[in-house]
Amino acid sequence: METKARRGFLALVTILLLFLSALVSAVPAQAAGTGSISGTVTVPDGIDVTQIAVVVFHAPDVVNPTHPDADGTYTVTGLPAGSYPVSFQAGPDGYGVRQNVVSRFYGGDGSGLGTPVNVAAGEAKAGIDVQLVLGATISGMVTVPEGIDVSQISATAFSLSGGSFSPSFGAVDSDGTYTVVGLPAGTYRVNFGNFPADPNGVRQNVVPRYYGGDGSFANATPVAVAAGEARAGIDVQMALGATISGTVTVPEGIDVSQIFAVALPSGPGAGVGGSAAVKADGSYTVVGLPAGSYKLNFGSQKEMPQNVVSRFYGGDGSFANATPVVVAAGEAKEGTDVELALGATISGTVTVPDGVDVSQIFVSATSSASGFGGGAAVQSDGTYTIVGLAAGSYKVYFVGKGTPVVSRYYGGDGSVANATPVMVAPGGALAGIDVVLVLAAPR
Repeated sequence: METKARRGFLALVTILLLFLSALVSAVPAQAAGTGSISGTVTVPDGIDVTQIAVVVFHAPDVVNPTHPDADGTYTVTGLPAGSYPVSFQAGPDGYGVRQNVVSRFYGGDGSGLGTPVNVAAGEAKAGIDVQLVLGATISGMVTVPEGIDVSQISATAFSLSGGSFSPSFGAVDSDGTYTVVGLPAGTYRVNFGNFPADPNGVRQNVVPRYYGGDGSFANATPVAVAAGEARAGIDVQMALGATISGTVTVPEGIDVSQIFAVALPSGPGAGVGGSAAVKADGSYTVVGLPAGSYKLNFGSQKEMPQNVVSRFYGGDGSFANATPVVVAAGEAKEGTDVELALGATISGTVTVPDGVDVSQIFVSATSSASGFGGGAAVQSDGTYTIVGLAAGSYKVYFVGKGTPVVSRYYGGDGSVANATPVMVAPGGALAGIDVVLVLAAPR
């Protein structure tokens, strides 16, 4: 079982990644440099300043977090010229305990990105100081059905008032108690469910719910906290979830452990659904479902795409044609089996002008009939292969993500109407769908 330190670290990483997506377009990617940012972090009594994480955001990567020394001073080095949002996070200490301060960006109040710090080439930018204030806390008791490991449940406080720039997580202890720390004054809705980052893939069979309500954000009872307030007694009792399980059969050569089963709500009361990775023996179990009707989709994970055609239980690739699976509260529904067919592939070579990184080109194939399809990144040698396609007609689009090339369809220009459709047979391999991309005209 993962340690509390590991879980606390994963929570911090989750918060950082939420903001990275917003910053990628805000800060230009650059190589490492010789600039630096330094300053002093001041914290309330009782807070360990050495456990505060100072993070300089540098798209498309995040500079590794730096921790202040015991006197609160810190220095982040290796920065090229640029403009950097600087975040001060209530990071976990060695025991997975976050410090109870309100996280914030330099020049801000806890909401938004604050004031970016401009660093010239080789500049040592000093005086980037911050004073962190004591956070509010929300705490209580989580009660779970017999057989459920309550320490794998987490409490997540979502801000309603805009004072918190991300969800705040609190791991539940083995006795069922939890505390969410570092909250700005405001109003929150508190969700209880499986821990958001679970590297072992083990999920507890409980129905996620909000304090004072069900699985719906809208039905939750808001919890208001003043600055620095300790709000206790936010207790919750969780119910046993329903499960849907079965076996996935795949063609020879396909890694079934890279297939995912996703239960999508298909009727009133089903909540948000659930998902599960398929095991190496082909078995899967989706847990934590409220009573309701679901349609199950089976497909390949993006990290290691397998050449199978995604499909719904009892149907094809269409949600409308799927067979609903109905579960009662706490019911274990078995035998929801599916056989996946080998997919067709489309492959080719992309040629780009000198100086353009061809690996930044993305290729997508869209079905002329259903609107579905697949996609693939271009490899460094210019080749690409789109896998997992159902038989049919496709239009293939080549787009340069942030590159100076003109995006276009195979056999045409940037218009879908002018594209040349390509046909693939069931399980067929269509090669030679090549394209030459040109530079966009200067503006």
